[in-house]
Amino acid sequence: MPFILSVIVPIFILIALGYGAVRWQLITAQAAQGLGQFVLYFAMPALLFQNLSQMEFKQVLEPLYLLAYSGGSLLTLIAALLLLRGFRHKNGSLAAIQVMGMTVPNSAFFGFPILLQVLESSAAKAFAMAVMVENLIVIPLGLLLLEYSAPKNGRHQAGSLWWLLLSRLLRNPLLLAIIAGLGVSLLDLRLPDTLGTPLRLLGQASVAVALFAIGASLVGNKIQSELPDMGIVVAGKLILHPLLVGLMIWLLPPFDAGLSQALILIAAMPMMSMYPIIGAQYGHGRFSAGTLLLTTMTAFITLSLVLWLVRI
Repeated sequence: MPFILSVIVPIFILIALGYGAVRWQLITAQAAQGLGQFVLYFAMPALLFQNLSQMEFKQVLEPLYLLAYSGGSLLTLIAALLLLRGFRHKNGSLAAIQVMGMTVPNSAFFGFPILLQVLESSAAKAFAMAVMVENLIVIPLGLLLLEYSAPKNGRHQAGSLWWLLLSRLLRNPLLLAIIAGLGVSLLDLRLPDTLGTPLRLLGQASVAVALFAIGASLVGNKIQSELPDMGIVVAGKLILHPLLVGLMIWLLPPFDAGLSQALILIAAMPMMSMYPIIGAQYGHGRFSAGTLLLTTMTAFITLSLVLWLVRI
């Protein structure tokens, strides 16, 4: 228990600091948004690129990890759809945004800081592969589901939708950093100190600033009267997703124990911080923001349990 608290409590202290800074107007919400963009476009890509470029190419990818994460996330998506449509009788864009909330974790701003504390040797590799699965498979599937579930008036046609998804992938800074890092690793290049030092300094700033930015983004979010629908998303993201990812790990041949633990931890994270922004585009911004707040609060308990389970 002391170890678990030493991991979880500092994470939520930094989140609380970010929340308090905006709540009491020490910094503006726009400044806090800028901190998030700094992490997404500079600090986290620098950290990913530096770590991956220093690994041997054959050590970067673990096919069984990729299969376990993809399979567990797809199982979660299917189970969520069956639950929402079969038992809750939910259809349309609300069901789609609920499904997306259950299947896409905040691996960058939330998961990676925890991995660095618990499994430092596996953190960069596990995070890089998680980003690939999320951006190449899970998020595109979620956006497709949202697009085809929403009213068709003014929505994208099939061809333009695929082009939109491709353009998003090509502009994703984390994915571009992974590709660049893999390229340097494959070519066995060594970066000069004049490039390596600023990359390292940027990377060191990523963890604290990311957690601070999460807390700042929660200001103004309210838990409304839609608690049953929100509760399903919370349970799906924090319980169902890691359980089904764990099931895939159990069904597949064994692979690196550190990566297995890292994968379960990533799947147990709250949903991505962009969740309310995506939800707002389909008329569910308030629901998505409230769900993000409730999931983040509940994660203090569930992540403590998951950390205890992966340590025994």
